[in-house]
Amino acid sequence: MDSPSRRVGSPLGSLHSIALVLHGAGNGLLTIAKGTLPLALFGPAGYGLRTGVLSVPARVAQAGAPLLFGLLLDRVGLGMLLVSSGLGLASTVALLALRSPGSAERAPVLWLATPTPLGAVILGANRW
Repeated sequence: MDSPSRRVGSPLGSLHSIALVLHGAGNGLLTIAKGTLPLALFGPAGYGLRTGVLSVPARVAQAGAPLLFGLLLDRVGLGMLLVSSGLGLASTVALLALRSPGSAERAPVLWLATPTPLGAVILGANRW
């Protein structure tokens, strides 16, 4: 028997599709930002070293997270799923609090500027 999310035309299936598209778009944007932001902030000198150093904490966390979660799940039990859900909810609330619509002072927003003649995309103020 098929689950409701696998039926053609079901609202839940449409939500899954939208979530997948948004997830893919977010990952694509993150990939572009990871490559161009260090270049725009620090310049081309030592670019490879800087991007490598900046990516180390994320790679270590990605490598250790499944083992740590498995150990915690084994020790704490299903209560760890509640802790994990609570952390996800707390991070979502923190993210939404960063962009409060009523705040008078906002951090400068980075935006994609006009491409340079070499085709590289620069993040930040349009200097062209």
